Amino acid sequence: MTSDLMWFMVFLNSLNRLMLKMILNAVLLFLIGIQAASAQIVDLDSLLVEINKPQLEKTKKVDLLNLLSAQYTAKDISNNDSVLKEAINLSKSTGYNEGLIDALNNYGAYFYQTGKYEEALRFSLQSKSIQDSLDTNYGQIRTINNLGRIYDLMNEPEKAIENYDLSLKLLKTENPNHPQLPATHFYLGSALEQLTNYDEAAFHYKAAKSIAKREGYKVGIAIAEGSLGRVYTKSKRFKDAIRSLNNALDYFTETNQKTNQAHTYLNLAEVYAGLKDFKKAIDYNNKALEIYEAQGTNFRQLRYVYSNQSEYYSNIQDYKRSSEYLKKSYEVKDSVFSEEQMKTIEDLRTKYDTEKAINLKEIAEQEAKIAKTEAKQNQLYFIASSVVLLLLLFTFLTYFKQQQTKRKKELIASELKAAQKQLALEKQYRNSELKALKSQMNPHFVFNALNSIQDYILSNERNLASDYLGKFSDLVRRYLKFSDELSITLSDEIASLKLYLELEQLRFEDYLQTDIIVDEVLDMDNTKIPTMLVQPYVENAIKHGLLHKKGTCILTVQFLNFDKNFVQCIIEDNGIGRKKANEIKAKQLRFHKSFALKANQSRLELLNYKSKHKIGVQIEDLGDTEDPKGTRATINIPIQ
Repeated sequence: MTSDLMWFMVFLNSLNRLMLKMILNAVLLFLIGIQAASAQIVDLDSLLVEINKPQLEKTKKVDLLNLLSAQYTAKDISNNDSVLKEAINLSKSTGYNEGLIDALNNYGAYFYQTGKYEEALRFSLQSKSIQDSLDTNYGQIRTINNLGRIYDLMNEPEKAIENYDLSLKLLKTENPNHPQLPATHFYLGSALEQLTNYDEAAFHYKAAKSIAKREGYKVGIAIAEGSLGRVYTKSKRFKDAIRSLNNALDYFTETNQKTNQAHTYLNLAEVYAGLKDFKKAIDYNNKALEIYEAQGTNFRQLRYVYSNQSEYYSNIQDYKRSSEYLKKSYEVKDSVFSEEQMKTIEDLRTKYDTEKAINLKEIAEQEAKIAKTEAKQNQLYFIASSVVLLLLLFTFLTYFKQQQTKRKKELIASELKAAQKQLALEKQYRNSELKALKSQMNPHFVFNALNSIQDYILSNERNLASDYLGKFSDLVRRYLKFSDELSITLSDEIASLKLYLELEQLRFEDYLQTDIIVDEVLDMDNTKIPTMLVQPYVENAIKHGLLHKKGTCILTVQFLNFDKNFVQCIIEDNGIGRKKANEIKAKQLRFHKSFALKANQSRLELLNYKSKHKIGVQIEDLGDTEDPKGTRATINIPIQ
């Protein structure tokens, strides 16, 4: 159930109950200079002034507090807690059952919108109990709708639809103008939307919108437009979705309804994502994110927005920001899980204390009876004591077994969630790693290698062609061999690197001089590092630093023993420098994109996210800006 729908219900329930009471009493009640019968939302500041009047009747104050909660639900939901507690306490002290029903339902809506579904259910059931005692048609309809909402929360939309259909039949039979009618259309549309019955859902949203227009409910019209926009988005009617969502946004912005603004921004982001305009999707998602972060209460919605933002940045290949938002999504998920876990522990502790107090009371009563009859019935005393002890032992064993079973279930659930999170992370890590490995054999390198082989054959240099082809096949074989390995030995890494550099030297026709230096302290056969981590940086030095240099090109790769946990790799060239390389790329219409390096950067972020020892990369220019002497890349690689 969407939060805009919940707000609409809160407002209708509070305002229309006041209207019915005024009609029965035949009295015109004015609120802040506006007749309540006009069915318009009153000004927030004026409403606060009216509530704080000392001569205000307690029942009217309850009604106004319920109206105030509707305002806060749309504008600043964090204020609702104290307002509704006051309404509940005041209703109980005055025996005002109708006001109590509204306050309990509003409190349920508050917990629902902040993602605390168990609390929402608890307050809805309290309201249901009071409604059943009143035995009214109004209570019956609301109970049915409440059951429908509960089934929605339990992800059973079919049962929810059964209840909403029944509610709709009762409303049309008993009172076609009942204030619950548009809300029930909304509920039914939402449940049908969950089952992807978008045409039927749109029909019920339009029905609610039609009623809102007829009654002059501007907020109802806006919420209907927002719901239609969401349905149009899911059915890929993006133009219709943008029109409806912008209509809703205009009203929510005009009335400063922050929560509904955030939901509309979120829906617009999804529309533009469907249109592949990810930059606009990111902009709208950011607007929603600012509101949710400022409210700081709806962790589930925050997690959803962070996840969407990660996906949008990934689509524009900004993998760094994508990774940052993915991490935030997991952090919010952990917060939600910890909060629910603490509540479960607290409930168990309360239950244990209650049962313990009951058991102690029963023991005390038994001992008192035994003491009175001890003199006359010694034999019965022994039998009774034995029975009591057996009962206590049986109770204790049963209780202990139940608690042990519950703890096992909680532990299994906790481990399962942690395992699911770890599996998701491992899957992303694996995909990024394979992408980096596959992209190392990029089309440019393969094309150039095959061209070189062809030139040797055409120029009748068969020995050189055979030698080149043999080295090329060896390199491909090594890449395929290590593509499934998470880590390889330093000796294997260096062997693959040497093959790659020999092929590049043949293409440079002896203009390229390379040197690989390994610290004697390093045990190359027993030292393991992430698979083929260095090659993309060597490739980048050749393609961007040395390719456009005139004269002798020099490339040096050093592997040093940094400390017991790290190997340091220094890649140094005497190329044209990063500034000149960027200028050349800017002039070219089609230039080489370092796919291997970008994929490797994404892989580094995932490796660093799960690792205690982080991989560090630093790239710097040699010489000054005007007279570049080359480039140096320093990589600190943790030993696996």
